[in-house]
Amino acid sequence: QRAWNVAGTVRDNVLLGSPNAEVFDRDAYRAALAAAAFDVDLREGGALAEAGDATVVGERGLTLSGGQAARLAFARAVYACAVPGGPRVAVLDDVLSAVDPAVATHLFDEGIRRRLCGELRVACLLATHQRFCLARADRLVVLGHDGRMLACGPRDAILARAFDDAAFTEAADLVAAAPAVRHGEGGSATARKTTPLDEPSSREPGARPPPPTAGDQRRAAAPGAPQRQEAKAEDRTVGAVSASTWAAYVGAGGWALASLVALAFVAAQAVAMYADVLVLRFAGRSAQGRARSFRRFYDVNESIFARYVWCTVVAAVLGAVRGVLFFALTLRSATTMHARAVARVVHPPLAWTAATPMGRVVNRFASDLAQVDDLLATTLVEFATLFGLLASSVVFACVAVPPMAVVVIVTVRSGIAMKRVVGKTMHALKRLDAQTKSPPILGVVAATLDGLVAIRAYGCEVQQGTALMRGLEVNARAYFWWFVANRCLGAGLDALTVVVVAVLVMTMMMIIIASRRRRVVVVVVVV
Repeated sequence: QRAWNVAGTVRDNVLLGSPNAEVFDRDAYRAALAAAAFDVDLREGGALAEAGDATVVGERGLTLSGGQAARLAFARAVYACAVPGGPRVAVLDDVLSAVDPAVATHLFDEGIRRRLCGELRVACLLATHQRFCLARADRLVVLGHDGRMLACGPRDAILARAFDDAAFTEAADLVAAAPAVRHGEGGSATARKTTPLDEPSSREPGARPPPPTAGDQRRAAAPGAPQRQEAKAEDRTVGAVSASTWAAYVGAGGWALASLVALAFVAAQAVAMYADVLVLRFAGRSAQGRARSFRRFYDVNESIFARYVWCTVVAAVLGAVRGVLFFALTLRSATTMHARAVARVVHPPLAWTAATPMGRVVNRFASDLAQVDDLLATTLVEFATLFGLLASSVVFACVAVPPMAVVVIVTVRSGIAMKRVVGKTMHALKRLDAQTKSPPILGVVAATLDGLVAIRAYGCEVQQGTALMRGLEVNARAYFWWFVANRCLGAGLDALTVVVVAVLVMTMMMIIIASRRRRVVVVVVVV
């Protein structure tokens, strides 16, 4: 009753129902398109003539009209019954409801009676509201309001039967009101199944109906018709994250709260640096007071020790406060962005709803927003903490050993150059990792859940599983190469760190050797 098609070409959708997907029967394929009146759309002048059967059918058949989607699903059923090993019974649930009366007549006469029942000898069970089919069927099934079968038999037998039931009387009236079969149109659907194949049918086997899809073509070719919309390719940003994006993320949490977080980070790091200065001063005074008494040593360093203790307590409190404020900021930002995304999805233009695959929307909420909720917050707090520690260490190293400033400048420039080279690759691969989840993985899962009945009926579970595994493989490749690029960047930074430490050690050794010659003891503490 509701046509199910997958994201792919017209040919892919027709061949989806084949028991043997590796074998392509061209004659059966063409006959299936003709039986469904779909060849008219693919011929020159048709609605899909530009790309033919290579026309891409988007998710939920968004590039097709309602009638085209129904006829494409019917063509799949006809092709599945035509190939070796195909089904011998076709259950058709109101396949004529989405097409024009002329197209419905063609589907019933050419598709069901001639092709399925006559040539392929397939039994067809048709549920429909089209009354013209009543006089052309071999047997009719009359159902009551409660779903019980009241009668089953030929049309004349049902009309001649007396049955004291309101539902049966109503059904009998409908059967009697159905138009009679004109001379030369043949028997019914099931009766044609038992008719010899060489008996002439109501139409020649090679005949084509007059363009029965005029209504479908008018709707499909109308400017701005929503059923002819195509799925737009998913946009993928190139380069680093822009400053406006970061500003939007911070602004979603509130600039006032962001200012408090920044102040807490600066204050905590300043107190920690002051505590390190106190340690250096404490070490210097203890070296000078070794010859003094213990009481004198304690009196001299008591104030420094007390200040160090207070600095440690204040740094711990500020660290806890900045952590709470930071995660409150990121949580508010993530919540605000999620609410905005939900509002955009719940109240979009109708054209956007029809042209956007559901897998892409699910990917945005299941994967991208999960990165914002979880990974981004933890990564930012680690970056801010490590950056503060690195800045304080660099400042102390440059103060203790002024020539280290040159090494620091060279190191920073080398790290930035390395990040530019590897960072572009990592950005592209990370975006590709997120992009390859929506159509190949989530799209296939959504289409599979939507068409479970058709998938089980055609027995194409293996094909859908293969498509899902292919999508997982593509996504795994993107993640694997992103991980390789990440490890390469880590190895490069480790090598750069080894060089810096080696230069620092050599510089300290040269200073110590020079100071010993001058009989001066220099103590350098590097954290």
